Amino acid sequence: MPFLAIIRPFTYWTVVTAALFTFVIPGPAHACTTFSLQKGNELLVGKNYDFLIGDCLVFVNKRGVAKTGITGPVASFPLPSWTSRCGSITFNPWGREFPFSGMNEKGLVICSLGLRKTEYPPAAGLPVIFMAQWVQYHLDTCTSVEAVIQSASGLSVCPPLDVTGGLHYFCCDASGVCAVIEFLSGKLVCRTGSGLSVPALTNSPYAECMAHLLNGTMPHYDNLRSIERFKTVAGMLHDFVTLPAGAPAVSYAFRILDAVRFGELTEEDGVLVRSLIATEWSVVYDITNRRFSFRTFEDKTIRTISLQAFDFSCSTPVKVLDIHRKLGGDVSEKCIDYTPDLNRLFLERASKIIPKISRDMTEGLKRIADYPEQGLCVGEKTLGK
Repeated sequence: MPFLAIIRPFTYWTVVTAALFTFVIPGPAHACTTFSLQKGNELLVGKNYDFLIGDCLVFVNKRGVAKTGITGPVASFPLPSWTSRCGSITFNPWGREFPFSGMNEKGLVICSLGLRKTEYPPAAGLPVIFMAQWVQYHLDTCTSVEAVIQSASGLSVCPPLDVTGGLHYFCCDASGVCAVIEFLSGKLVCRTGSGLSVPALTNSPYAECMAHLLNGTMPHYDNLRSIERFKTVAGMLHDFVTLPAGAPAVSYAFRILDAVRFGELTEEDGVLVRSLIATEWSVVYDITNRRFSFRTFEDKTIRTISLQAFDFSCSTPVKVLDIHRKLGGDVSEKCIDYTPDLNRLFLERASKIIPKISRDMTEGLKRIADYPEQGLCVGEKTLGK
């Protein structure tokens, strides 16, 4: 049996550490797919995370925690302050408080995806949230897509610094309302209701994806198969409606994710080598039942976590799970107590792996590692009605 070599190149940590330092996601090497699957009382959101490496922690985030936005290189920005109204479970490639996607206890799901064409509006005196906090902020404070849209219009987003691209977002709530939120040509653009006829998102602006879908065309250059993936998902969402009642929706959602995945293993001199970009992990959020299922590139075993299994009170320990633990089935009880040292060790991998570059990352990594400890448990009595 050939030896398995999973490629984890130095270039990844160079980019990610720069992203951490400026609280952004690098756009060019980042490709993801997200969609909503709805039929009867079944309501799911599927998500592929496609990148160069898949290190990620699953966090149980508490309600009743007072927070202030993380400070960055430009100290003059006004920062938002808030108290988390909802508990949530999130997938965090950058450690605690910096998730890429997640679901809160009210059934709101938010997923972020790379978008090179992102152009953020000027701050204009509004509080500034850094890109890496946008998802957690809204899972903390919102219970519906409508609330997310209203909140997004009252915030500025810190633009990437020396990194190409930004993010756009796909949101769905327990009522079945979904939305795409983008920042294009310096303006906030929201699409929902009749403006979101295909509830899916890849790494091109939504309007561009829909134009190619309706016209039956393809762009001259389809970066990371973005338009192709959108069309594939759109077709499979349409086909799902024709399936008989009772067809397993979660299984079908994973079929869609399989159809648009990245990553292959090829044998070279007796060694299995992974392609550079791969679908590092896939997750299906079951909004109706407040649970989710996930798997990784390296382990296709389906694991599930139920939100009902956790106490979201901030008076109890924060729980965390490494997605690469060799587990199966319901892993809700396998989460361990969070410690600051665990978070620091997770982030310090970057400083140990990256090659020497001109910028010293020590200060930025410390700021991100220390940030979660600034949150203060003030309890739910402070939240009001």
